[in-house]
Order: sequence, then structure tokens, then C-alpha cells
Amino acid sequence: MLPWLVFSPLLLWLFPSPFGRTLQFVIPAVGYSATLASRVSVMLSIVVGPVVAALVGVASTIGFSATLGPVVAARTSTNILFGVVTTLAVKRGMPFPKALFS
Repeated sequence: MLPWLVFSPLLLWLFPSPFGRTLQFVIPAVGYSATLASRVSVMLSIVVGPVVAALVGVASTIGFSATLGPVVAARTSTNILFGVVTTLAVKRGMPFPKALFS
């Protein structure tokens, strides 16, 4: 399991770092924010395993908390549950695309 944990930092760096705030839309007046490709690292971590998916979700939550505040971080924390549950579904034999949309 430990060698797979090496992929966690790679997945965390892969998407947010090159794009930064370029793909982030914030409308403060209505409290809306959207970040394109924010779930890509979580979706890639699903292939690796539930521990890595949870770590990527936690790190994503911390990152959004630092940049956009606690409300967005609370919304982002659903990535933890999404990653772990989807990983377990894939491990039990559900096809990857079906698991993503279930």
C-alpha cells in the first residue's frame, strides 16, 4: 500500500499547480465559486485506492479552505466521501464510468 501513497502528492500537484486561479471563477456577491477540473485529481486517485482518494480529498479541502474560505471547503469536503465510496465500488467490480456517475 505504501508505494501507492507516492501518487498522492503527484495527483495533488498535477492539476491545481499549473492552473492556479486561472480556472477558478468566483462571484462574491452571491457566494458562488467554481473551479474547472477540481475533481480530476480525485477521479484519478480512485484508480489508486481508497486511502489515496481520501488523502487527495482532504488535501483538496485544505487547499480550498485556504483560498476560498470555510463554506467552499465544506462543500469540497464531499470529495473525501466521493473518492472513498467510488473507489470501493470500483474495487467490487463496478465499471469505472458507472461508479463515477452513481
